[in-house]
Amino acid sequence: MDLKTSVKLALLNVMKESITDVEVFKRPFELEFLKKDEYFNLIKGIIEQRFISAFKIISSKHEPFTALKELKINPLRSILVPKKTLFDFRKCGYIEPLDEIIYLSLAIMLSNKIEKERIHKKSKIVYSYRLKPDLIKEQKPTYLFDLKMNYTSFRNDVSNKIKDPKIKVVVSCDISNFYDRLNLHRLENTLLAIHDIDIQSVKLLNEMLLYWSNRDSYGIPVGSNASRILAEASLINVDKYLLDKGINFSRYVDDFRLFASSASQAHSWLSILVERLNQEGLFLNTSKTSIVSASEIKQSRSVEISQNQNTDVEMEKSELPLIIRGYSGLIPTKFRKLSNREKTNLSNINIVEDKERKIDIDLVDPKNLLKYIRTLVAQEEWKELATTSTVLRRFPQFTPYYLDCIIKHADSLKVYKNLIIETIIELANDSSILEYLRIYVIRFLSNEIFLSKKVVINSYYQLKRSEGVYLGRAVLECIENYVIRDDLLEIKKDFVRADSAEKRQILKLLKLKLNENEFNAFYKNISLNDNDPWYDLIAKMKKPSEHPLQHATSV
Repeated sequence: MDLKTSVKLALLNVMKESITDVEVFKRPFELEFLKKDEYFNLIKGIIEQRFISAFKIISSKHEPFTALKELKINPLRSILVPKKTLFDFRKCGYIEPLDEIIYLSLAIMLSNKIEKERIHKKSKIVYSYRLKPDLIKEQKPTYLFDLKMNYTSFRNDVSNKIKDPKIKVVVSCDISNFYDRLNLHRLENTLLAIHDIDIQSVKLLNEMLLYWSNRDSYGIPVGSNASRILAEASLINVDKYLLDKGINFSRYVDDFRLFASSASQAHSWLSILVERLNQEGLFLNTSKTSIVSASEIKQSRSVEISQNQNTDVEMEKSELPLIIRGYSGLIPTKFRKLSNREKTNLSNINIVEDKERKIDIDLVDPKNLLKYIRTLVAQEEWKELATTSTVLRRFPQFTPYYLDCIIKHADSLKVYKNLIIETIIELANDSSILEYLRIYVIRFLSNEIFLSKKVVINSYYQLKRSEGVYLGRAVLECIENYVIRDDLLEIKKDFVRADSAEKRQILKLLKLKLNENEFNAFYKNISLNDNDPWYDLIAKMKKPSEHPLQHATSV
């Protein structure tokens, strides 16, 4: 796809889906500016010009790194967030909004060629992140990927294939740390091998990924649509190899299903897959690899073979991005409303006995804790639910889920409000917990129902630069509606030492809360040295009473 179209589509996509689907990162308020045509075209023009300068340098046979400088990309900063199991974490990079648009633009430039190289959608084999038909024609905020080709489609395909009487055995497996282990040099070679691919774009993209990986040659950012396009490209040769070998399979991202006529064939095919992945520097997750009888799957009424499968899927379908619907982890972050059937089943549990046996012990099974919280809700044991917050010390990973449960039942918990707040404040002051958990805690304490204004504001004052890459921005988002002039004057002092994401949030606070003359004097000084394109747009914002942007960070 050409440069201008790619940049336009990247902008339209981030307007629709934000810059990442990693839950801990809020939708940046900067994206709200793009709703105005004037600002959309301004940002579009800035990005296009950076690309033109970069490609000019590459075409002059300079090093790609020299060209990369023209894109003015920021370093990738990462935060640890849980994966699907209890103590399994992945690094999720926070990409600056402008950087993500640039990254996505590059991926879109290559997307049509990549899609043509993949096994055709009509084959019903590879279901993940298939390019949307007629994408080039889009003029409004849009998805990049075909919503008809999603995880549900993959799951239904598996269900249909095992109905074939010839299919006796099913292999279920997935790639271990897929995004983290992607070899950038192999990815570059795969892209360069695609017929008529834009070599300059590939080289610039590779240089960007090497920069973000600190030259480690491994890993692409998690949560980005650009990364999804590239991850699918990295498996093109694997998919075609399996097909050439006559292997009956389906794939969704790193999740494979092999449909064999016998156990011996299943073992043989699995060996072929393992060997081919190894050539790409990738490995299967052995703990999640299983060979199961097709009849056994039919009997269980489930097409998913997973050791970590949890029947209490905690996220409503409407809360999930359409394209990735169907994924669930062991530790949810959202409290799903109890069904009538579940209420009935849980109402018969002896809470006191259950707590003594399963909760009041040194090592708590996460499944038992999940069930216990839901049992308390089913039986309306609100006091017990309020005091369960103390268990979070032993299982801090449940903090987001518990806090969401509390907020959704706030009316029933009014009597115990102070008790809940007191316990959660202790967590807020605990610098030993992981950054993503502190973010959830601060957001909870900034909720209007459980508001602890002093704690939230002080959490910013007490913030150490070593405590996280996103925490500062997150706290500033939380205090937006509560800061007064004295707070702002203190926060303003931190502008110089703040990172770029924090600076924009501080600037937004000052613009919305200070008088015009005071803001203009401050902005005049900082604009001399900073050339962040968002600054001018922030400076043009209207006061809260006049402008909807005041609520942008709560999206």
